[in-house]
Amino acid sequence: MVRKLWEAKLVETQCSPCYINNLFTHLERHHERAKLDEIEAIGFGFLRCVPQWHVKQSIMLQLDMAYEVDTNTLMVDAGDIRISAELIGSVFDIPSHGEPIPELQKKNPSHLVIKGEFQKKTASQLREFVIACPMENEQQRMRFRRYFIMVVLKMFLNPTSQQTISPWHLPPILDVSNPRRFHWPYHILKWLRDTIRKFQDENRETCGECMFVLLVLYFQRLKHVPEPWIVEWTTNELDKKADYVISQVQSLLMHFIKSS
Repeated sequence: MVRKLWEAKLVETQCSPCYINNLFTHLERHHERAKLDEIEAIGFGFLRCVPQWHVKQSIMLQLDMAYEVDTNTLMVDAGDIRISAELIGSVFDIPSHGEPIPELQKKNPSHLVIKGEFQKKTASQLREFVIACPMENEQQRMRFRRYFIMVVLKMFLNPTSQQTISPWHLPPILDVSNPRRFHWPYHILKWLRDTIRKFQDENRETCGECMFVLLVLYFQRLKHVPEPWIVEWTTNELDKKADYVISQVQSLLMHFIKSS
């Protein structure tokens, strides 16, 4: 429960743990060993631990408004949480170091080819390709990497309200020879901060980015579980903690209304 009470309204978050969980469930059910091995090879195996959980929208508004973007601090009743790349790395059990993601170069021919391939594609189209993509040679595996990472960005790590791929989704897939080398926790933090800033300043009704991170960090402060946190926060645990937080917020809101 956050320290401040905000006008009661819903905020729609685009972050979907269920989508990622369903994708892995499909790959495992159909024994897509080559694809699962490829995902491990590029450092995204941690996503197999993302739970089948529907984000509780009523909590998202509280977390969005409790985030101080200038200091990257989540100000909650359990104590201020200074959000850092190291903390995000602890959520997902991934290294909190690495190289910066390269920028899109408008005059680079290979970048233009990638931009043209992904322009106007939807998450459904990306997922269909991930499922149907052959894995018989190096070129096919590189294409699989690009499409898989793009699905993860669009639906979980860097989601947006737009139906199609945005230009800012492209940089992480420009070079997929070794995605492990990038500083993923730092970029998740940067995307999160920038989106929440826009949400707060422009009074938007949707908020993208990986809100699942803030949720786990908040719940982790309320009930400590051992690392890696993404493994310990199961669907059942998330549901129980979310229901408790929602009931507390609703009780406080009713008290505020009665006393005003």
